[in-house]
Amino acid sequence: MNRNYPIILGGGDLRKGLMAMRGEGMGGFDLYIVWLKREFPHGARFEVDDIESVQQVIHFADRETLEITVRMLTDVLKDWKERM
Repeated sequence: MNRNYPIILGGGDLRKGLMAMRGEGMGGFDLYIVWLKREFPHGARFEVDDIESVQQVIHFADRETLEITVRMLTDVLKDWKERM
């Protein structure tokens, strides 16, 4: 059975991280959501060797798409602060 569960970031002891780099062969940038081999403090830097596996990759083909995504997330953050 195929279930489409959300990708969860934060909220406890999840060993997850985010990493961005230029998209190999496709241009643009890739945002990697990764499982880490161990826990890191929020916001801490980790190395490629610390990655256990890649859960998902989000590819931004152009700057405009990235800017739209950043604006949307900024609006979410503002709404989150206002409701908390």
